[in-house]
Amino acid sequence: MSENENRDIRTISDKDFKSETYIIRKPVLVTFLAQDHPIGTTNNSKLKSMVVDKNSKLVNREVDIDMKLLDEFFREQLTIQPQVDFLVNHKHDEIHEYMKTIEAEKYDGFFFVFLSYLSLKERNKKGELPCLKVECYDKAVPIEDFMVMVKGRRDMALKPKVFIFQTDDLDLMQPNIIKKASGFGKTIELKTMTIPTDADQLMMMSTLPQRLPTLRPETNVAILTASEGGGVFGQPSDETEKVTVRKENSLLIKALVDVLKENRDVDILSCTPLINGEVEKLIDALGLADEYGKDFVENKLVLPVVYSTLTKDLHFYNVRDNPNGL
Repeated sequence: MSENENRDIRTISDKDFKSETYIIRKPVLVTFLAQDHPIGTTNNSKLKSMVVDKNSKLVNREVDIDMKLLDEFFREQLTIQPQVDFLVNHKHDEIHEYMKTIEAEKYDGFFFVFLSYLSLKERNKKGELPCLKVECYDKAVPIEDFMVMVKGRRDMALKPKVFIFQTDDLDLMQPNIIKKASGFGKTIELKTMTIPTDADQLMMMSTLPQRLPTLRPETNVAILTASEGGGVFGQPSDETEKVTVRKENSLLIKALVDVLKENRDVDILSCTPLINGEVEKLIDALGLADEYGKDFVENKLVLPVVYSTLTKDLHFYNVRDNPNGL
């Protein structure tokens, strides 16, 4: 018997079983699994911001701006305040151990948010990735490995499990090199993943890098901050002058938050086409086609992949508004 089969079997009422929506009475567990930088380098590190909200478990921490935005979003949208866990720069075995120790009976839903990088070592001469691997602190593992960690958990049966993967493909930060490469394949294809077939799962994955907006022509030049002396913008003359870069959220994370806020009466799966549509608008707004060519924008900047085995509607609005919602 496997480690997951040893869990207590969850009992569910006939009313809840027959409901067309997931019934959420207990808190939702939101787990952030984040890597600050790619393995072996600090180049293209995640953009960070300080959390000052005292109601946040992340308070007084400088965290990935995507983590900060999603933390605010979850706490704002859920009447029953979620349990927020965060694992930053953890090794694969440490993540696995955390997953095993989740006390699923305490929660009625699960959001696992991966803010990391796509491993590019297996990319072939055509630019294709035969297997999509996500980086942990010590190594990269296939994306499905994380989903398998909760596969078959009887205490999670009939509870929604949402996996959000923001995994930066850093090759896309070198569009001029990509443009010259022959046959550079599209990044995400379902055939490159062996997704577990457990019910009640939703996965969204984007490989559009967080720093993609910095390729926008007008942001190629660093934005200067005001000097401490007179508040005047100018060329930095010494170390007292600071240079900053505009911080913008990953396109998937921004689109997900914006769309779900605007469509609170629509179940999450039905919102995924709207989320991808918003990502497409955000890509167009960057104006990269003139700088790097239409082929780069249309064929290399692939929209997020969505995979679902949800068996009921999953709503993301306050419980006070609808007792069946999250």
